[in-house]
Amino acid sequence: MCRPGRPVPGCCPMPWSRPSTLPCPRCQQPVHSLRKAAGLFPRLQDATLHPAQCRTTIEPTAHWSAQTACGARLDTSTRSTDATDPQDRAPARLLAVQHKLIHLLGPDGDRLAQSISAGQPATAAQYFLDLRLLVGLIRASWPEARHQAQPWMDTDAVENHIYQQRQEASGKHHIGRNYDKPPLEAGACGSLFALADQILAVDDPVAARQRLGPLLACISTATTYRPWVGHFLSAEAHCSAGLRIAIAVQVHALRPTGRSGPKPGGPGRRRGPMRGCRFGHRHIPQYLPSDWYERHFHDLDLSGINPRLLRRVAPLKLVQLAEGGSLDAAAQLLGSPLGRTLSARLSVHRWACGGDGANAGAFAAALEALACELDATTELIDYGRRRDALTTWSIPVDDWHRLSAELSRQQLAREQATTDWGDCKRRTASVLVWARITQGEHLIAPLLLADKHTSGRHRTELALNVHQAWYKIRIGRPGQHWVRLKRALDAYADQLATDIDSGQTPQPADERSTFRQLSGSASANQRDR
Repeated sequence: MCRPGRPVPGCCPMPWSRPSTLPCPRCQQPVHSLRKAAGLFPRLQDATLHPAQCRTTIEPTAHWSAQTACGARLDTSTRSTDATDPQDRAPARLLAVQHKLIHLLGPDGDRLAQSISAGQPATAAQYFLDLRLLVGLIRASWPEARHQAQPWMDTDAVENHIYQQRQEASGKHHIGRNYDKPPLEAGACGSLFALADQILAVDDPVAARQRLGPLLACISTATTYRPWVGHFLSAEAHCSAGLRIAIAVQVHALRPTGRSGPKPGGPGRRRGPMRGCRFGHRHIPQYLPSDWYERHFHDLDLSGINPRLLRRVAPLKLVQLAEGGSLDAAAQLLGSPLGRTLSARLSVHRWACGGDGANAGAFAAALEALACELDATTELIDYGRRRDALTTWSIPVDDWHRLSAELSRQQLAREQATTDWGDCKRRTASVLVWARITQGEHLIAPLLLADKHTSGRHRTELALNVHQAWYKIRIGRPGQHWVRLKRALDAYADQLATDIDSGQTPQPADERSTFRQLSGSASANQRDR
């Protein structure tokens, strides 16, 4: 279905136009309903009817000499008062769909009406391509979509049409192409349009994915629909953004992948991205930030899984969603240790397989919602640049001396005598600053990993100091200097992150200071007692 001279990208060159197949405003019967008549239109030989008049027979059971046509003009906007009768809602609902389609097909359809398809804005051309693809998907997977139909939709007519089509195509090759042709029968055609429009009218792509998932799963296991699936995949790139997001994961599974896996010892075939994304691995931190987790993953059923493991695996899934490849490749792009991510992936996989697959579906929906949020973000943070800039960095000595001196002045004399502001604490504070700027786990900070590699031990003095500092900051007991130090380090880290994002490179610890005078927090006169 497209306007003359305005073909929809991804569609065949033939216009997908149909005769008017929705209810007549007067008699509330499907226009041009064939019933038992053959041909495209009923009462084709009735010369007394204008081409724009309804040809539905008013009394089909009467003697042929007493039968008359409705005769209502279809080129006017006259509505029947019976259309709002609760006992006959189908014609009114179908008329609403018809008026929507006619309005979008007008010469100013794109300018006067911005369509919403699968929860995202779409042009009129994109909406009609979405509608066309969904009508074919509903027919190819029928009766999978029957339970989604409203009671007023004529599902019996749809089922009879599909059954007849499948009977006629039995034993023939390339029958999947027939699912791109809407039925001639008015009730079946109107109900298919209405059902497809109902699916596209959902509030967000996640809801559309939940409705379309069973339909796509149905056709993915059958070889009968392969020709139509090929057309579906070629047109998918031209449909609306909402529908592309909704079907991204399922379409990725439908695409041919060649070998099932890489050959041992060889490079194999790299899997492509699961969806089009505005973000890449450089915009994803190694550890899921707390605000991302609270918005999208907090409501998951986390019984049997540590949330920390979920926050380690989610960034890998986002990288795989945007750039393809394996989870190991995603971990390498983020700079995460493979051993740590592997154990987390196994735990998350066991959790996702539980609950009859409900956990896996909820996890995938949360990832998709987060990906949509990142796609809609105008200014993405380049966490990759931050990681690169702080690979060999630690707090410069001059900066640390100024910072510790300012904090020492806020302490009581007894606290000053017992607090050590030496180099060991500077390195510990450097790990905390790195974790805040890069949103990575403090356990895999480069300074900590390098110290373990140099000493050849897993538990080093620096690792123990970082663990104790993290614990003291988390419990936040009054009077501990770590609480005041953490506030000062957060302000220092935020300023350093701003410098890195603007293109500056922080200087190593043995060169000139990069310290900025902190405003407010470090110079406060209040003392924690």
